[in-house]
Amino acid sequence: MTVRHAPVLALCLAASLVLLAACGGGAGGTGTGETPVPGLQAFGATAAPLCQSALAPTLGCSAASAPGSPATDWVDSVTGGQVRMHIEGNAVSLQDDCVHRHFDGVWGAAPGSDPLFFGTMLADGSTSRPPAALMVALDGQGGFQVRLINLAGVAIGPPITLRRSVAGDPPPTACPA
Repeated sequence: MTVRHAPVLALCLAASLVLLAACGGGAGGTGTGETPVPGLQAFGATAAPLCQSALAPTLGCSAASAPGSPATDWVDSVTGGQVRMHIEGNAVSLQDDCVHRHFDGVWGAAPGSDPLFFGTMLADGSTSRPPAALMVALDGQGGFQVRLINLAGVAIGPPITLRRSVAGDPPPTACPA
């Protein structure tokens, strides 16, 4: 090999190392096969099976769907859709159109806390996704009462009551001015 080929060889070697670092175990990667959920890490939580929670009967979990929930859609009971929640598997997505807030998370448990959906929130006009958690409680009427909290445990907005979405739901009412 001549000296003039050394830079090309070094560049190829560096590119190969970068590619191998992105692979799974056995090729220089972490080997976990999954991307960590930022919300779980931020709260010190670990993922948990949603269908083993108190929410399972309301979500329609069965032995066949365990450990994850079948796909279900929920809307706020007051406006019928300004706030929408989709649950599938162990994941949730919550969209609040009037305050322009979106939350994505996974069901999990943190030491000293009730199980929650842990994830990140995106607010209108922001490019950052700070950690947040979604508290979900049965409302006694076949639905849920949900509330977002930040990393410090402070509520982000009021609690919202959600009911199961059904085919033929009227469009949501307009957002207040």
